[in-house]
Amino acid sequence: METIRISDKKLKIMLCPNDLWRYDLSVPIDITSSAGKTRLRRLLRDACGDGFRVGDGELLVQIYESAGGCELFVTRCEPSCGGVEMTNLSKPAAQKSKRSPSVYEFSDLSSLLSLCGILRERRRGAPSDSSAYADGSAYYLSTSDSCDIVAAEYGGVRLGELAGAYLAEHATCICRHDAVELLASLS
Repeated sequence: METIRISDKKLKIMLCPNDLWRYDLSVPIDITSSAGKTRLRRLLRDACGDGFRVGDGELLVQIYESAGGCELFVTRCEPSCGGVEMTNLSKPAAQKSKRSPSVYEFSDLSSLLSLCGILRERRRGAPSDSSAYADGSAYYLSTSDSCDIVAAEYGGVRLGELAGAYLAEHATCICRHDAVELLASLS
């Protein structure tokens, strides 16, 4: 096993076939079963000896097959900020059981606030599974609401399925829970 600490929040782990055998793993790594999660946690515990701290927060684990082994990119997310516990990119998309939240990008804060006002009206006071981020050049809304058409009216561009990984690594979470309600009150 070879590890490269990319930053305080990101670690790359390269596993050869012997490493997979040692941890009783096979590619694609099964992260849906409790046994698979236990094996992966053991691997992460062993791999994090170079100062990278896993901690109690959520982790984004991206897994790529390579030359009989695999490469894992582990990103420590902000606690409860919409991060995914584990993502297996070797697994076909049709087998993924949980729908990921949609992420929309806005060039200015006023457009994001306006959209949140509309979404709050549609929800009629019900809490929203949403969070908001900023990265210095844009604003982002991660939400489980289906709002592609309305978001487009306010200049929101729906990002791809790996947007959560980008946000976890490059953006600052400005509202962790029920962002639609909080930001709508600012509009």
